[in-house]
Amino acid sequence: MPQNTSGAVSPVAPSEGSYDVPEVGLSRRWMDARDLPPALRDEVLGVIAVAFNHDVSWHRLPVAPADHFDWKYRDRPTGVTVGLTLDSERRVVGFAGSVRRIWMLQGRPYVTRAAYDLCRLPGWQRRGIREAFDPFAGRDWHPSEDFSFEYFTHPSDRTRAIARGERAPANETHDYVRILRVRPFRRVAQSLRRLVVNGLRRTVRRGQPSQPAVVSNTSRVLRERDQTKRGRLLGYARHAQRALGALLARRRATRPDGWAITTIGRFEDRHALFVNRALSQFEFYGERPVSYLNWRYCDDRAGPFTVRIATRLANEQEPLGYAVTRVHNGEAYLADILALPGEVAVAETLIRDAVQLAKSGGAASLVTRLPKHHPYGSALKRAGFFDVGNQAGELIAPRDTPDADLAFLDLEDARIHHVLADSDDV
Repeated sequence: MPQNTSGAVSPVAPSEGSYDVPEVGLSRRWMDARDLPPALRDEVLGVIAVAFNHDVSWHRLPVAPADHFDWKYRDRPTGVTVGLTLDSERRVVGFAGSVRRIWMLQGRPYVTRAAYDLCRLPGWQRRGIREAFDPFAGRDWHPSEDFSFEYFTHPSDRTRAIARGERAPANETHDYVRILRVRPFRRVAQSLRRLVVNGLRRTVRRGQPSQPAVVSNTSRVLRERDQTKRGRLLGYARHAQRALGALLARRRATRPDGWAITTIGRFEDRHALFVNRALSQFEFYGERPVSYLNWRYCDDRAGPFTVRIATRLANEQEPLGYAVTRVHNGEAYLADILALPGEVAVAETLIRDAVQLAKSGGAASLVTRLPKHHPYGSALKRAGFFDVGNQAGELIAPRDTPDADLAFLDLEDARIHHVLADSDDV
């Protein structure tokens, strides 16, 4: 049975304190994110930047990394604990953000936890520390938390997690891409330039003594994914096949029938009923109170999100759906989309509106994420999106949640609503 029945998550950090792990010569210190001193926060920001080779997306947003960090952790309305990995001299060498949120499972609220920005300095990576500091095991989780989410980008990590007993929904989350600008000659030139540069680098390295590479987990994942020419060629072929299929499947947009789309700066209390009605068609989804929606999409520190809402022409106070798009630095994401039950045409209009926002922002493609079997899947296809498969690799660690409570996740047609913004990818 779920531990929480109130439908609310206390912002008070459930796990605080410190402990040592002598086998790796490190210690863990947990604290409420709101209690993290500015100096320690700056030290953490330095660790994150180095551990991810300065490739964390929010370091490229038009806000200071410290401001985004405060938004993401300190000011989050659903409760965050931050874990610091300390060496023998009490210096921060790793970080983990542990985020709590209510997810509704067949009408009942469950307290869940997800880990964000897990990282360590390169010198401390690949030493078995991840297993020693499992953020969801033993000392690091609270009995009030029913289960946790983990996101894997590397297949071997995902395989090991499933072997540990974590569960992947049969209706798994897929990423979808809409190509907006095709520049084949530029891409060919870029590919050739990369081949030449990489060849020169290999020539230089042959004349130098070999040294162990100091790279982050992110770089390791990218390198291992791209390690064979055959794999790359097969990937390009699949990409071209899907893009062509999406182009052939694209359909002309139908005229909106009785609704209009406008931009809003904030969600209001009157939107709460509509959001709850729209979510009621699903068996598994993350709660979206107005306070959460405004924190997630309407705070400048979150990034440049545009919230578009569809309302009925006969009654502008009657919302039918909303979509949230982020366009920045040539990249575009449809972060969230939701419409009332049966209003797939409204969802399609909002999707096509997001395509236009991405085009006007100069993006080459628009990316979104939904379960493979989702009511809006047909709308994505008609709008020219193609399925690139399961990229997020999300898994559920059940902890003490009874198997019977999670059994429906084994059904391919389970009604799951999981979008890009439910992770921290945008």
